[in-house]
Amino acid sequence: MENALIRYLYKESDLFERLEIEYALENDEKLRYMFLQLKKAKQNLSNSLFLPSAGVIQNILNYSRQMSVEA
Repeated sequence: MENALIRYLYKESDLFERLEIEYALENDEKLRYMFLQLKKAKQNLSNSLFLPSAGVIQNILNYSRQMSVEA
């Protein structure tokens, strides 16, 4: 059921599955709690900033230079 909730959260479920999940969320407190936890996790991921460190960027640039010299 967790996979179905994730599909629902990302709006990837079809109409039938969406209706089933909405009904289940209204009637199952444990499922609703699980959904709210997944929703919170998604929000936290969306709010995270994914920036590579300067060292990682430098390694990529060095590798790119090395590959262009060898080519």
